[in-house]
Amino acid sequence: MKNFHLLLVCVTLIFQSCKSDDCGDCFTPPHSFIFEIVDKASGENVFTNGTYESVDIEITDRLNDNEGIE
Repeated sequence: MKNFHLLLVCVTLIFQSCKSDDCGDCFTPPHSFIFEIVDKASGENVFTNGTYESVDIEITDRLNDNEGIE
């Protein structure tokens, strides 16, 4: 009985595998992560009002020895 269950599981896995690419043109990538940095007092975007430039910001990966991220 134990061998029958093992055989049944193996056969089920074999027939459920898929070798064709069904995604094709219907693949939807994840949404972009968009955020704004605003001045607390005025509520203005600090990049559009000239307070900061985009080159003044550095994003680092804290889990990977503070390696820079583009």
